[in-house]
Amino acid sequence: MDKDLAPARCGQLRLTRAALLASVVLPIVCLVILAGCAMHSDWQKPPEEYARPPRADSLFAAAEQRIADRHGPDHSGFALLERGDRTLQWRLVLIDSAQYSIDLQYYVWFGDTLGRLMMFRVIQAADRGVQVRILTNSLSSHDVPAVNSHYQKWRQPTLETGASLHELRADAAVRGEIVDLAPLTAEFAGLHTKAMVIDRQRAFVGSMNLDPRSAIHNSEMGVIIDSPPLAERLAQRMERDLHGENSWQVILADDGALRWRSAAGELDRQPAATSCSASKTSS
Repeated sequence: MDKDLAPARCGQLRLTRAALLASVVLPIVCLVILAGCAMHSDWQKPPEEYARPPRADSLFAAAEQRIADRHGPDHSGFALLERGDRTLQWRLVLIDSAQYSIDLQYYVWFGDTLGRLMMFRVIQAADRGVQVRILTNSLSSHDVPAVNSHYQKWRQPTLETGASLHELRADAAVRGEIVDLAPLTAEFAGLHTKAMVIDRQRAFVGSMNLDPRSAIHNSEMGVIIDSPPLAERLAQRMERDLHGENSWQVILADDGALRWRSAAGELDRQPAATSCSASKTSS
């Protein structure tokens, strides 16, 4: 290094350090001053607030009363699952307990160990005669289209068991109710539910997707609801989403090819973003 330039560079370095220190310290000092000014002497702590009691005419109140009449006042009928492993365990238990019907809605269904295990149990249930109906996102309704590739290989094996498979339409008629928030309008509808109903008696609702991140990294939770009235109500909402104006039913044609059928028509390939309205249909 040129000796004549060394002092100048050292001086620049000291100046840079001083500027850096000032950029960090001065904002902190200003925040402290502003916080002190904000603490007015007349400020009073707001009064304590408590959750409102349930309405006597609400669906939850009626369900709680039925549960209390059946099991006693100390049994709520709701089991909170605060860990991912317990959430997985109880979902498998619920699927295995099904005798008549399983209705599932899932945003993400990966092909990892967790996803394969859940799908295997669902297929087993269908094989033993349980009516299985599944709703997930179509390629057109998914905000992460790459995820769709993990699930698509299960379409045919699922349908071969007799299960009913549906994929949400991006232009679903319920979009205004479940997606749009005035004055904003969504470009497309997408499914974000993680729920199931078993025999219209028990239900599971939670935050855990069927993917590795939810199983390992995320903090997820769910709740099991032992209430036929609530399970019935949730199943009815799921049935609404299965209607042709809201979802595509994936069917297995006689030639072994997959078809997507809805109120908009029939497609011979999975609906992508440009085909959600099914302006072109195949016979």
